[in-house]
Amino acid sequence: MNTNLNNDGTWVDFLNSGGFGKYWVTSYVGYMLSDLIKANRKKLNDIIVPLINKIDISKLNGSYNEFIIEDGDSFNFLVGFLNNIGQENKYVDKWLSFFDISGGWVTYNNISDLRKLLKVDMSKDVSGWLLPKSCVSSAACSVLADMPVLKKQFELTSQYLVKKITGKHSLQSYWWNDDIYATSFFIRALYRQTEYRKYCLPAIDWILKRQNVDGSWSNAINEKSAFFTALAIKAIVDFEPTKYRSQIDKGLIWILQNQMTDGSWNSSHILKIPDSNIDDVENITEWKKGSFGYNVVVEDHNRIFTTSTIINTLGSNILLNNIK
Repeated sequence: MNTNLNNDGTWVDFLNSGGFGKYWVTSYVGYMLSDLIKANRKKLNDIIVPLINKIDISKLNGSYNEFIIEDGDSFNFLVGFLNNIGQENKYVDKWLSFFDISGGWVTYNNISDLRKLLKVDMSKDVSGWLLPKSCVSSAACSVLADMPVLKKQFELTSQYLVKKITGKHSLQSYWWNDDIYATSFFIRALYRQTEYRKYCLPAIDWILKRQNVDGSWSNAINEKSAFFTALAIKAIVDFEPTKYRSQIDKGLIWILQNQMTDGSWNSSHILKIPDSNIDDVENITEWKKGSFGYNVVVEDHNRIFTTSTIINTLGSNILLNNIK
């Protein structure tokens, strides 16, 4: 992670029609790393804190990169990152503008600006990118869980997510190439809440049933994925680390055995870019592998997203004693 930090204090990853992700990616990395500070373990902080201090917070904003308008998901991780490190959070009001009356969270909230961004005219339906999504909402809920001042928004978001639980007991990931993403963040947000743990248990069972024989988890196109494996393990560890110890250890061993020589983990196709007129991604019958256009699935080419997610999982308190 340190060697891939740019001179301007940011990371870049992914590549799509909007260019490389920059502020969104850096905020996500900051959120993943700063989440570990709460463990308050010197062994960990001596590694994590110096890396966090190299991030130039003044360069960040709630957008994908310097060329794209602000979005709710970038704000999720920017606000979460700044909250974790105790910085004055001047972005909360902007972030809340992506909070929908339904209790869900939207990706974009201005139809005119979105059409300008996409360079389409008034006849183009872009509602798919303007409606609340479970994956954006579950990530927002995980941030809200650590912000008592926004208890009302946390409760409304929690209620929204419960209503969105599918018949499989998972939550749909609109922007991600597997429902493990939305489901993991849902558990991450709600496992500490007594009234919501009853919804987490069947979601955990759904995740456990998805584990491969070798301990890994795959994405929706059957690629073994270090990213989704890390998210799955994190959800299980948060919810019940003792009962599912064998599944956790098996997944952890797979992760450690598949680390690359440069310290990172190989990418898989983890991000989805549906056409802006699509609300329900289940209606897309074919996803193409590639960076550009719509209805495509994209790799995190620089492996930053995947690696920071794994660092977060490995750094969890329950796993610290297993890392040599």
